[in-house]
Amino acid sequence: MVGSYLIIVFIALCGFHTYYTFEIVDGHDLKELKLLIIEQNRRLNEFGNELEAVKFDLASQRRENSKQNIVIETLKSKLSACGLKLKCGKSEMDSRDGLAENNKEGSSRKPENYLKVLTGGLPNSLQTGEINTGDAQKRLLVTPVSSVIAFSAYMSKNEDHVVDHHILTFDTVQTNEGNGYNRHTGIFIVPTSGVYVFTYTLMIGSNSEVCTNLLINEAIYGHAYSYSGSLNVVQTSMSIVVAHVNQGDTVFVRTANDGACGQTGVVYGDTWRRSTFAGWLLA
Repeated sequence: MVGSYLIIVFIALCGFHTYYTFEIVDGHDLKELKLLIIEQNRRLNEFGNELEAVKFDLASQRRENSKQNIVIETLKSKLSACGLKLKCGKSEMDSRDGLAENNKEGSSRKPENYLKVLTGGLPNSLQTGEINTGDAQKRLLVTPVSSVIAFSAYMSKNEDHVVDHHILTFDTVQTNEGNGYNRHTGIFIVPTSGVYVFTYTLMIGSNSEVCTNLLINEAIYGHAYSYSGSLNVVQTSMSIVVAHVNQGDTVFVRTANDGACGQTGVVYGDTWRRSTFAGWLLA
């Protein structure tokens, strides 16, 4: 009886010792895990601090680079200015050297030879003292305008729907000396002031009535009336104008809008039935 009781007590004590040992082992692992987490947090904080330091250094470096760029640009400007001064100084020194050389040789030269040295680069008219005002003005022109001003153009297709107050465009250009005529707009812009001759010819189809004007800056200078009253009849009309125009003036052909004309039919523009517009500088 007593032996059985001792066995039971021994078994109970062994079980209690096993449970207590397991609890101690679990508590130890949890403590290590907590310590590991604390260590990881510490390292993360250190890494964050290092990252902030790197960002600060990068910003400082960028500011420093910006300052250096400003200094570099300033130095470039100063170097360019110095280079220009050096170039000018060299030209001035060369001029002085040339003048000094001429002075050395001048003692053995005659006055007329020395005059040739001074005027050698001038035109003959200036060397002799004879100055032509017209020639001098021509030399002063930076972009000389061609002395020949002329244009000629015709319609490459029919104007099938004639209406009032419509600028006729002669789209095929044969001559355009001075580049004053625009084939897209039908307008001639005067390149040089002077007296010009302007002329245009229109050929219309059957049962057509077309009235047109030649205008210079919206002022009517020429007229042309075209009328064909029956089938299979074509009619040609033309106008010639001689007028003084100024540079920049516009010249063009436009249908009338005074109500006196029917403005019906077709204006021809093909190989054999051409409608044309031309002009040239007379004087």
